[in-house]
Amino acid sequence: MKHARSATGAFLAVLMVVVLQAVPSLATTTLAISSFAPKTGQVGASVVVTGSGFTGATDTAFNGTSATFTVNSDTKITTSVPTGATTGPITVTTPAGTATSVSIFKVVPTITGFSPPSGPVGTAVTITGTAFTGATGVRFNATPAEFTVDSWTQITATVPASALSGPIQVRTPGGIAGSSASFIVTGATIVPTPTSGPPGAKVIVSGSGFGSRELVDIDLDVTDLALVVATTGGSFSGIAIKVPASTLPGDHWVTAAGRSSGLAAQAPFTVSTDWPQFRMTLPHTAFNRTENVLSTSTAPGLEGAWSYTTGSGVFSSPAVANGVVYVGSDDSKVYAFEVPGSLGTPNRPNPASLRPDYSLQPIPPGQ
Repeated sequence: MKHARSATGAFLAVLMVVVLQAVPSLATTTLAISSFAPKTGQVGASVVVTGSGFTGATDTAFNGTSATFTVNSDTKITTSVPTGATTGPITVTTPAGTATSVSIFKVVPTITGFSPPSGPVGTAVTITGTAFTGATGVRFNATPAEFTVDSWTQITATVPASALSGPIQVRTPGGIAGSSASFIVTGATIVPTPTSGPPGAKVIVSGSGFGSRELVDIDLDVTDLALVVATTGGSFSGIAIKVPASTLPGDHWVTAAGRSSGLAAQAPFTVSTDWPQFRMTLPHTAFNRTENVLSTSTAPGLEGAWSYTTGSGVFSSPAVANGVVYVGSDDSKVYAFEVPGSLGTPNRPNPASLRPDYSLQPIPPGQ
């Protein structure tokens, strides 16, 4: 209470009443996901999501597939990878909205079985497991196979040529799954490594499905290159053969034939004498030791397929890549031509084969 004197001298009692009113807090918790751990896992794996604003959460999902969860606090949720989940972000939904993780959770696939357990090349094999959606590859003991993703839990694959007995592998964006059991490839099979090379190249050959302890001949086309003894299980590995120097560029066949069982298997091998870089080697020797078609005696007999005049001189070898011939000219341009084969007339490129020029920025002297 406060006193004041009026003009008449009387005191007026002025009662000042202060009313205190509660003001709502302006501070709010923002819904957000800051991290989660682990970053990968199979179906059923426990995942801890951290962030803020989780109180009252109504859903947690892995790339759109809802999962069971527990809100431990406003900053922590414990969940598990649900059946049907695929690789992608994690989301948390509350009455305030939905938060999405910046990084993705990788759902690791699993292989629970396959049928049949054995068969020859070309057999259709049904693979069962989890998280197969988006699969990018299937292998039979490291040999790539053709396949179809039937569902999240099933893949149908075909036993590829040259496959050897061993585990099956499935690759997805979430990881790689391997079978615990081996698929048994029946019938003889062989695998040459590598599958291409120049004349004189060393090739390692492995095989399986032959007779127990029988002699096996290994040939390239009709040239006998090695004789090996198969194991009691009918297999062999690490057998080195050398591509004959006279083998012409092109497709050839490595053949293994059992002398007792009559079982045989083939695998393709490509012979190539391509130049890997300008003037063949790093020292620029300009000499291809594996060339067995062109020589000083055969080169004069070659005829030009086509020609084209650039804006200036050409002082380097052309490059061929993906069916296109690239030529650098001293006019600061690169010319691109489709490789001849469907050209209009001899000695002139088909007009449609000339690609647009790519202008080059001149390099200052000394750089």
